Amino acid sequence: MSRGYSARHKRIIQTRFDKIAATYEDTIGARRHAFNDSVDQIVLQYAMAEGRPLSVLDAACGTGSRWARMKDALPDMELCGFDASWQMAEIAKSRGGGFREVKVCDLTGISFPGESFDLVTCLFFPFSCLTSAADRRKAAGELGRMLRPNGLLFVDAINRWHLGEGAGFRRSWPAAIWEYVRSVVDPNLDAGDKVYSTELDGSPLEGFMHGYSRGSFRRLFTEAGLTIEREYVIGYNTGEIQDKATRGNLLLVCRRRA
Repeated sequence: MSRGYSARHKRIIQTRFDKIAATYEDTIGARRHAFNDSVDQIVLQYAMAEGRPLSVLDAACGTGSRWARMKDALPDMELCGFDASWQMAEIAKSRGGGFREVKVCDLTGISFPGESFDLVTCLFFPFSCLTSAADRRKAAGELGRMLRPNGLLFVDAINRWHLGEGAGFRRSWPAAIWEYVRSVVDPNLDAGDKVYSTELDGSPLEGFMHGYSRGSFRRLFTEAGLTIEREYVIGYNTGEIQDKATRGNLLLVCRRRA
């Protein structure tokens, strides 16, 4: 894929999230709870097991609602965040979600000092909004750089081979394979990319996503020097932890070793 198309895809993502920021919690946010609640419980289990006050970074924090719900379980934590959309960041700053600081930056250039955080979350698929292999590698390295020794990273992504759980979303193997093949042969896409369109206020609004296999997602973080402590496949509609790799989206728990 050319740099020009990667830049175009970045503009698609930036425009999309700036436009949906004001209504995000009532639209996309309202449809995500089963998956996200399951992920949040996993994050909190690990965080509470640390048994000490934690410094937390919410990477690509969006409107800040995630940690606004979770902070009561960790009252002594210090919370910072950032998002590439200044509209999203402004909402996060104004909502009283317990953030000490919210910055505007993206995953490939995080403007917090390295080794500043005990725990980093990057959740609800920011990694599927990275538009090139180079950006994906750089972002994995940036998240690792934020962690103190023995720090924990929680990161999720869209599973390119997710066939659904039989409720709300379902697709066949031929459909999944055909979608992937189209991305391979299209010179304007990387393998696993998808450009799509939804509707906002009666007008089409483009979107972009990159789907990962379990192996490609793991490699990003092991090559960034992190140890994968556990990986999950979690049903998007049910929030259930799945045994089959095709029945949900992906969550990694990574640690930066001392």
